[in-house]
Amino acid sequence: MVNRLSLLSRNARLAIMLGSMLTLVWVANASAAEIEWRQGAGALSSTVESESTGTFKLIDSGRSGGAFSLSCSGALTRKVGPGAAGEVTNLNFSLCNTPASECEAGHSIEYEDLNLPWHSELSIVSGKAQDSISSGGKGNPGLRIYCTVGGIPHKLAEECTGKLRIGATNTTSGVEGSFDGEQLSCIAFGVASKGTVEGSLLTTAKSGAALQVTQHENWFQGGKALTGSIATKQSGTIILTVLKGTTKVECKDAGEGSAGVSGLDELTKLSFSSCKLLPGAECDSGTTPTVAALNLPWKSELVLAEGLTPRTHDLSLPGASGSPGFMVRCVVGGILITVSECTASALTMGAKNVGTGVEGAFYGEMPTCTRKFAPSILEGTQLIQATTGSALEVAFP
Repeated sequence: MVNRLSLLSRNARLAIMLGSMLTLVWVANASAAEIEWRQGAGALSSTVESESTGTFKLIDSGRSGGAFSLSCSGALTRKVGPGAAGEVTNLNFSLCNTPASECEAGHSIEYEDLNLPWHSELSIVSGKAQDSISSGGKGNPGLRIYCTVGGIPHKLAEECTGKLRIGATNTTSGVEGSFDGEQLSCIAFGVASKGTVEGSLLTTAKSGAALQVTQHENWFQGGKALTGSIATKQSGTIILTVLKGTTKVECKDAGEGSAGVSGLDELTKLSFSSCKLLPGAECDSGTTPTVAALNLPWKSELVLAEGLTPRTHDLSLPGASGSPGFMVRCVVGGILITVSECTASALTMGAKNVGTGVEGAFYGEMPTCTRKFAPSILEGTQLIQATTGSALEVAFP
């Protein structure tokens, strides 16, 4: 299907198409176990509607009639996940110009996207995450550009196809990256040539938490990745604030669990002591609150998210009994009651080496609590240690 744009605003759609091709660069043999799309730290169970926005510049400098250059900004409509895979379904270009082209200014320009939908796949190349766009079954991603040349409208000025690759680095709003300059196969006025693409794109979810690209990290001991499971212990402090009702408690904690291969770990026991009320708590002053862990054991995994600080995270995820969480009890009006039960789909903690083990701070996440579905804030630090042998480590602290 051919679409028209004014030459002054002309290649908006074109930008999108190329951007789309660029958007995801992935090596086909990468598996979801190595790298995958996530949203809000949790692995995807279904596709997420998303959009890649940014700029691109198509350059064909091998033409006998002179260089062709097309610069655009726009957006690609996409689906990502589950796992490493994705799909580009539509292109929308805007704010385009052709500073080096036979196309005549002031006339309409047309574009035709080729072979949609396009497949995308995440991979790890030389230790770095990449996102690639390739054939979705109909042929390589491509674009045809028509414009007025020599006073003749609707002349095919350029046609380019090929696989494109772009880096994949996490930001607080989504996943961004620049094109790697991979060559495209182009035809200009019947003569074959080669083109390249420059620019960058940011891929964001249309709703919900920010998209991330994550790799599985390994637990290390003595400088070597674990080849089996080892026993671990955990200790630290938590501060849980239930925002509606202003319950706020601080406790010391001690836990037991294990760490294993491929960054998998588990927390099987977690107890709290020395709990105290912090200013603003609704519980009766002078009383001592109690806190208990909900739905143990918690499954956990160690993941690497390049671009975020810290980039290594230990994620506590739902186990067989349900989502990780906490129950808070205290005296209110002279009566001991359960003030709140707070659970989350994932609890995220940073992970860095500290000599005696791996330490992390909670991200200030907001589990949902039973009191009128009130949100809460989880803060504090934890130290995870091996119970025997040398110190537990992560590779990229």
